[in-house]
Amino acid sequence: MTVHGLTVEQRREHVLAYLEVPYGSKAGYLSAHGIGAYQIRQWRAQLYAGTLETGLVPRGVWMNDFNVNREVVRLRKQVQALQSAMTAKQAVHEQALAAKQAELDAAGAVTQALGKAIALLHAGTESADSTTGH
Repeated sequence: MTVHGLTVEQRREHVLAYLEVPYGSKAGYLSAHGIGAYQIRQWRAQLYAGTLETGLVPRGVWMNDFNVNREVVRLRKQVQALQSAMTAKQAVHEQALAAKQAELDAAGAVTQALGKAIALLHAGTESADSTTGH
């Protein structure tokens, strides 16, 4: 697959992954993925400007701002940590929900059994009344 055949999401992931690559290893990352330095800078500028989806290249944004890059990497790690925490909490919530559903099912079964028992008692009382003449 050429870099021109990548989806917007794949380009975004390449830019974010490239930002996380340690200094001195960036050229290796680019060559391993068949991406040129110019191309990754262009995608990064588009990502920062919010035009990666449209393909428009902003003017004058070619400077490599290390503080912005570090902030993007920090925020991405924070988002990943929050997503992991949310996934863990969601699993706990789903387990609690399943336990409550099991309690509701058990309570429903008890309610049905009591309803049947009451119906049998009423039926038994009516047939006893009819045989004793009350």
